[in-house]
Amino acid sequence: MPQPNLYLINGEDEFLKKEETKKIEDALFSSPTQKDFNYAVFDAREADIEEIIKLAKFLPWQVSRRLIVVNNIEYLKSHQRDVLISYLKHPCPHTILVLTSIKIDRRGKFYQAVSKAGRIINVRLSSWRVEQWIKQEFRKYGKEISSADSSLLKEKVGADIRSLNQNIAKLILYTRERKEIKREDIEDVVSKSNLNTVFDLTTAIGKKDKKSALNILNNLFYQGKKIGEIMGMLFWQINRLQRGKRILQHGERERLTQELNISSFYVDDFINSTDNFSFSELRKDIELFAEADLQIKRGLTKPEIILEILVLKLCQTSLDKP
Repeated sequence: MPQPNLYLINGEDEFLKKEETKKIEDALFSSPTQKDFNYAVFDAREADIEEIIKLAKFLPWQVSRRLIVVNNIEYLKSHQRDVLISYLKHPCPHTILVLTSIKIDRRGKFYQAVSKAGRIINVRLSSWRVEQWIKQEFRKYGKEISSADSSLLKEKVGADIRSLNQNIAKLILYTRERKEIKREDIEDVVSKSNLNTVFDLTTAIGKKDKKSALNILNNLFYQGKKIGEIMGMLFWQINRLQRGKRILQHGERERLTQELNISSFYVDDFINSTDNFSFSELRKDIELFAEADLQIKRGLTKPEIILEILVLKLCQTSLDKP
């Protein structure tokens, strides 16, 4: 079966999206030199879509097709999407275009155009896959980490590969010659160097603590966290809270760790967070996310301001507790 000229890799799990992109890359290039001359990566929030299409029309060097990856495609403005849709009607046969997104409207004309022109890969967040990757990274350096501690590291840092890589490197240096990574190491290194995570932000929102939530959000901005990453992980956590409340309604606490992949170290904190939200609040919060996402895509206001307003709204106390 011939390889398509277009892929859309859609989902919140950055690890799996990178993995899918790597498969396409490995199938195209047999040497670093081939990749250097025929591979380009862009971020749709900053790139000029017309320049990307110009590059797509250039002939590749020493390979049959070049590879262009455009991340965060959901942030393309309407006129940019129209330019890309026009290209997709007659794509260059010597270029493979890979688009990635956290979430995209499946009812829109852009999604329909992509689905007709190429292949769509939907990836689901898989904590087990991330935890296995963490173990593999430590083994490269002759170190071992238990499943429980791998889960703890993932819960503290999140599923972002760049952040995980940075914290794994810190843990390797911190433990020196010792072969085993322990819970105490993670608490010492990650807690002190990565105090503010999206989990912290969700906890502050759950407590309706506006001041802490805004401070944490600003620290996330300072740490270089991207708007899409914060939005995606926060939306994922709100969905988890909704699912967790349903599970706890039936008194099935043990199902939380199995179905929602929550580390045993965080179960009590997660349950406390679910207690701070009613079902009606969580439904409203999801609507607020959709509204904020649309405002960001329209580009009329700075995304940071939109996210700050969203956090303030999420911290508002509802008058109709369950």
